[in-house]
Amino acid sequence: MNKRGDEGLLPEELVRLVLAVICILALVALLVALYFTITGNQNKKYAEDSMKDEQGGLAAEIIRINNAGAPKEQGQPVPNPSGWYNFS
Repeated sequence: MNKRGDEGLLPEELVRLVLAVICILALVALLVALYFTITGNQNKKYAEDSMKDEQGGLAAEIIRINNAGAPKEQGQPVPNPSGWYNFS
């Protein structure tokens, strides 16, 4: 009556399986968090570089217009990568 293989999962095997799944999910979450941390820092640096007060920078143009300067006819280019939003 008792055939080998008909027993199903033993409690020890079930615990090992659950722990393995939890460990794999934790590793995936760690990798995703690391990826977004690295790319987020690059995006932040890119945004800061686009606002610098150097010649032609967006911040320099805002200061110039606030000091009674007229806006340029051709406008001011603003880098806007996909997924970014500009609020003013």
